[in-house]
Amino acid sequence: MSRNPSKDVLLLLAFLFSGITALGFEILWTRLLSLALGGEVLAVLGVLTGFFGGMVIGALAMSKRVIKVKNPVTIFLILEVIIILYGILSPHLIFGLSDVLPPWLGPVAGDNASSIALLVTILSSGIILIPATFGMGANFAFLVEARRRAYSKDQELSSSVGRLYAANTLGATLGIMITIYFLMPQYGFEVAALLLGGIGLFSLLSAWIWSRNNQQNTPLPEKETIPSDRHHPYLYLLILTGFLTIGLEINAIHILKQILQNTIFTFGNILAVYLVGTSIGAWIYHKLIKRKKYRYILSVQRLFNYQVLSIIIMMMVLHQIDYLMEIFQDPEGVFFYNILAEIFLAVAVFLIPTIIMGAIFTMLLSANDRTEVGKGYGLNILGSTLAPFFFGLLMIPMIGSYRSIFLIGLGYIGIILYGQLKLRWTTSKVQFIALTTGLVIMSIFRPMMIKLPEGWEVIEYKEGMIGATVVSELPGQTGPFGLPMKVLQVNNRFRMGGGAGFLEKRMGSLPLLLQPQINKALYLGLGTGTTLGMAMHVNIGHIDAVEIVPEVKDVLPIFKEYHQGIFSADNVTYHTSDARRFIRASRDQYDLIVGDLFHPARDGAGLLFTLNHFGYLSDHLAENGIVVQWLPIYQFDEENLKTVIRSFLQVFPKAHAFIGGYNANLPALALVAKKGSLSVDYNHLESLLVPGNPIQQVYENPSNVIASYMMGPKGLKSFCGNGPLNTDQHPVVLFEAPKSVYKKEINKALDNMISLIQFRSEYPSSLWTN
Repeated sequence: MSRNPSKDVLLLLAFLFSGITALGFEILWTRLLSLALGGEVLAVLGVLTGFFGGMVIGALAMSKRVIKVKNPVTIFLILEVIIILYGILSPHLIFGLSDVLPPWLGPVAGDNASSIALLVTILSSGIILIPATFGMGANFAFLVEARRRAYSKDQELSSSVGRLYAANTLGATLGIMITIYFLMPQYGFEVAALLLGGIGLFSLLSAWIWSRNNQQNTPLPEKETIPSDRHHPYLYLLILTGFLTIGLEINAIHILKQILQNTIFTFGNILAVYLVGTSIGAWIYHKLIKRKKYRYILSVQRLFNYQVLSIIIMMMVLHQIDYLMEIFQDPEGVFFYNILAEIFLAVAVFLIPTIIMGAIFTMLLSANDRTEVGKGYGLNILGSTLAPFFFGLLMIPMIGSYRSIFLIGLGYIGIILYGQLKLRWTTSKVQFIALTTGLVIMSIFRPMMIKLPEGWEVIEYKEGMIGATVVSELPGQTGPFGLPMKVLQVNNRFRMGGGAGFLEKRMGSLPLLLQPQINKALYLGLGTGTTLGMAMHVNIGHIDAVEIVPEVKDVLPIFKEYHQGIFSADNVTYHTSDARRFIRASRDQYDLIVGDLFHPARDGAGLLFTLNHFGYLSDHLAENGIVVQWLPIYQFDEENLKTVIRSFLQVFPKAHAFIGGYNANLPALALVAKKGSLSVDYNHLESLLVPGNPIQQVYENPSNVIASYMMGPKGLKSFCGNGPLNTDQHPVVLFEAPKSVYKKEINKALDNMISLIQFRSEYPSSLWTN
């Protein structure tokens, strides 16, 4: 018997709340697992693959059970309960694993350029998340089947798939935004998980009430199943479309991250627009396909034509992205308006292609028999799982993200050609040729996303998984110490070298002046290598140098004048890894640990300023070792600067602070500490600060070092006062620092320096020893 679709409200709500819970937990788990497996791109890809892999297993394993169970809603409820319970407990489980896994897996598992590391991460995250992801992959088909049974058996499957998929995807969008903007920032990971579990209860309640009102408990006759050799040809197109869909998402996000601020909110905004578009597409297809006059324009071959056209439009939009940014962004730096600007840019790039993606998915899945819904859903996720590695690991480093989008367009052209030859699709040859020609033309004119100041020229460009690494120079000009004006730039937001060479040399020299005996040193962050290069002028047994961006190591030879040829030094070992992951996996003790300038607002960087991370640094200090953590105070707002210093003092209560340079635009503060009380050997300063030693070029004499002293433990405590700590469980800086990233750095630098100077004190005589 057919029923009124308006009675679907409870079922749609069940899908909506299930989507909120699922994507909320996915965002939460990605952040939590970064503590155990690393925050580098390979680790994130590995976690996502483990997540989707569990969904594939669940969808395929349970696909044949869908039509055999007496009440599909009962299975949905069981699976959802497991998801909720696991989600609530997951922070406690993963926090525990974050202490166990890195030392157990070792440094190799954190290598950002290693396929072994990727495999280890996939297996680890897949095993950890399988209790929940199995159910997430399986439960979609059960509710689709439940709705079908509540209606007439001959009703088109699209009536179920379109509405339910749209509701589920809309819920996923809400889950992302609620989790990133409210739950995690406000309450931390553990409470956020509990609240997401509470939202999941509404899914259970809605599905249960709907089931009570639509009892369909009689199993369907076995004769209604389809033999395995009668699969609809569209079933396996779901793998390819899932692969191309996620590939398009990865490449477009990769480009947008180069020009946007790349905070935790940037990723959430882009992903939300992507999901909204697919939800709209599924809903539109569901609404229009039932009307005969729209079936022609929504035919399968035309949908794929539309998708190729939308990719051409996307490539055209990317050529105008600078102009769009000027229109949307707020020059006053207001967080809310700039977040809206990021969303508008994502809409301009993503919305049309994702709407068509949603329609294509609904069309392909509903074209299959109802017995294949679970399998088709699982195959689509399988294609989605493969895309990050093909594009992220192979195509982007090889041909770049823009031309990878062109490759995806050709993939859709290939589907159209296959449909014409094998599936009897009827597509105009003129349209086919026009679309192919349009793609080829757009691929020729690749836009340059990295913008340089006037007069600067690109001498090296590398696009990798994290972004674009560019080396540029100002011909005929020299900077401090007669060095050529070369700049290392990662995306559009990091510029190192050039006029900043003086500061970078001081940052490298101060730790060497404060620590007389260094058998083993650890440098977290490389940049141009200038800071690390100062270590060539003292006797150090061995140095471990850690950098998260693989391409930075590749361009280091270009800066040989900056880093004194350290690239070829025998006593330096380079590690392409997340700094947190490396220090957790290392079993070594260090006489000196130097933390470079980490931008607090960048996605994941806030975790390098947590109390827990500082504790790990302390654990790896040798008996008389010191840690020097540099803070780019021109990138902090005052409250977040206080939060970081407050957290540092919890681990190192006797810390001291030194100013790195006198440039009002780029001031850097060094937090210096050891397990006990810090003392500085005055004789050691005199032995290094002699003519001919490059360290003497940036610190002329011991008095110059003394003059850079800012304050001791008392002054630091007075400056930061009482307030929140930045912890792994509640990473305040990760969510708060992006709110000031749009403000001018010079304003933040001046505000912080004015506040810090109020607590500045003379160097204590007890700090210096002879």
